[in-house]
Amino acid sequence: WRQNEDRDRAVEDEVTKCVIQTAGERHSGLTICYRLRDVYKQDCPDRMQEWDGVVANGKVLFLLEVKHGVEAKHVELVKKKKRDFDNARDQGQLPEFKDFDTVFVAVGGTDFSSDLQRECLSECFLVISPSGGRYSMQWNVTSC
Repeated sequence: WRQNEDRDRAVEDEVTKCVIQTAGERHSGLTICYRLRDVYKQDCPDRMQEWDGVVANGKVLFLLEVKHGVEAKHVELVKKKKRDFDNARDQGQLPEFKDFDTVFVAVGGTDFSSDLQRECLSECFLVISPSGGRYSMQWNVTSC
């Protein structure tokens, strides 16, 4: 159990670093925002959702979902989380997130099939996966 937790934390760290480095080329000043990992609706004590990582610079927000092995069920969950997040934000229920002009979702993992990567890119999600000993990010900037 502990070994799996350590492995997952290591993947989260690598994915987070990749987002900061790669997206930082377009969006300067990106930092990790631990306090925004747990999302709460206004006036509600219960957590609405949790993200594995959050990176932001004040105007741009990256919500990270990271799994060692990304499966179809994980991608479906991320789609639902993004939909729920957008709906709550559009209704003014997420005051901590109101000042962000742009919200990106990134899905990352070490075992991530090319079919699932394409599906994520078609949803306008960023895809982070190993490439040549490091993690790299795919970003569908042309159609999103």
